[in-house]
Amino acid sequence: MITERDLKALDFIGKCPCKSDIIQKLFYPSYSVTMYRLRAMLADGYINRYRGGVGQKYVYYTDKRPKQIEHMNMIAMSCLWLKNRGYRVLNFKREVRLDGVRPDAIIGIEKNGEYGVLMVEIERFNNTLVKKISLYEKIYKEKKYFNTFKILYVCNKEVRSSIIDVINIKPKDLLYEE
Repeated sequence: MITERDLKALDFIGKCPCKSDIIQKLFYPSYSVTMYRLRAMLADGYINRYRGGVGQKYVYYTDKRPKQIEHMNMIAMSCLWLKNRGYRVLNFKREVRLDGVRPDAIIGIEKNGEYGVLMVEIERFNNTLVKKISLYEKIYKEKKYFNTFKILYVCNKEVRSSIIDVINIKPKDLLYEE
């Protein structure tokens, strides 16, 4: 039987395939409960799993196996990073095209009764930073999609804008915190 918590986990996995330990930290009280629930959902055909090798964590997904597994996992880790800082993720959409830019995720967040929108960018190669920021600045000025938003940039290089608030995180800083 699928629980309400399972449905939330399934919805998230459907949007953002990720590893079992992240699923646990986002949705379940312990790793043993997580693995029990994931095995049940796997047996019932709700999810699939893959791992690169023995000793690695399984990556769970709903449709076909994603090609950019580590990239997707980092997007999920961004949600965990937000949760660890007291934010609630209200809405989550991946790779929505907005006038020439496609954020890895758009996340609606809430903390202490204040709401906001974050554009998440996981940048593994620093070659498109200036172009992307200029496109985000254009969208921000036009207020075409949102009245206001911030960018959560996961990158080894510092990203700046004089128009938009940019939260810079190095990929190593997304690692799991308690």
